[in-house]
Amino acid sequence: MNKSEFRKKYITLRNNLDKNYVNEASNSISESVIQYIDTYIKKYDPKELYIYGYMPLGNEVSLFKVFDGIWENNLGHNGVSIYTAFPKIESRTMKFYFANSYDNFEPGHFGVTEPKKDCKLCDVKNPLVLVPGVAFSKSCYRMGYGRGYYDRYFEKRRFDSILLGIAFKEQLSDELITDIYDVPMHKIITN
Repeated sequence: MNKSEFRKKYITLRNNLDKNYVNEASNSISESVIQYIDTYIKKYDPKELYIYGYMPLGNEVSLFKVFDGIWENNLGHNGVSIYTAFPKIESRTMKFYFANSYDNFEPGHFGVTEPKKDCKLCDVKNPLVLVPGVAFSKSCYRMGYGRGYYDRYFEKRRFDSILLGIAFKEQLSDELITDIYDVPMHKIITN
């Protein structure tokens, strides 16, 4: 199976997941993400934490529970300012922009919900990045939709970022096809 066929197989697999399962698994994964953030804050005691997220496309894992918790009460962490930023495609590059409510979004490229034009650019060192994907290997490599936006973005920033792959357990594979320019995640969070 070539990379294109592999990608199509896993997109179809994810798109065919039952909506109730997607909601339940997304909540479980969100709880794990919140636990990771809590542990990170307790371990490193940052004054500020920047989290780069994404808005789900189709049956991607929804992290609305994570963002609701950040936007409503800072996930209960009073001593830390938590900021969220989301990807926006500009020309052939991806940049992240601050957003702190669902009102900050609009339809964007490829049907993906993106930050509105008036959102400010966020380009910080050491963000915690929640990365969607089509499939992930157990050795933490990711396969996206094939346009390379995340790989190009992380090519220069992979040592300055904590990359967390976000996926349903059905998206994990021992047979993921990778290339030399694929950037591994630090961890995969799944249900």
